[in-house]
Amino acid sequence: MKKILVALSFLVFQISLLGMSINNKKTDMEVTVAKVKEGYQFTVKAPTTGWVGIGFEASMIMKDAEMIIMTNKDGKGFVEHYYGTGATKVSPISTLDKNYKNDNLKLISYNSDGKNSTYVFLRTESVKGNYFKKLEGSKEIKVLYAWSETTDMNKKHKKSGTEKIKLPN
Repeated sequence: MKKILVALSFLVFQISLLGMSINNKKTDMEVTVAKVKEGYQFTVKAPTTGWVGIGFEASMIMKDAEMIIMTNKDGKGFVEHYYGTGATKVSPISTLDKNYKNDNLKLISYNSDGKNSTYVFLRTESVKGNYFKKLEGSKEIKVLYAWSETTDMNKKHKKSGTEKIKLPN
């Protein structure tokens, strides 16, 4: 009995360190979010070397969602902020807000084995502006996620999903 309690305590400790996780078999994507000092650290894994995206709090399909699009070129990863300007249309926030500085989004790492990609990025907690969603610990948010087989952002995703998650403290 003591061994079971120790094992359960360790498991609960591990889960609290990892934060919230989405592992969707339909999309073959995995999204993990953990609370860190600067905000939220996301790890996004997808079976592609094309673009990968996640978004927060859309009002209709992708409209009004804060979107984070990850892509790569020549083995180097990139992350950029977008905003859902229509049900199926996104625009870079840098084109919508001329005062925008990409200082609230930072790519920590990118890895690919030629078939699968893993992006780790930081999204700061306090972000001001019309195109950002407030991320608060213990609050439930709707998360959109998708991936494509191409790095061309004009090409539609191959698979996508939506889930509500509770952000970690």
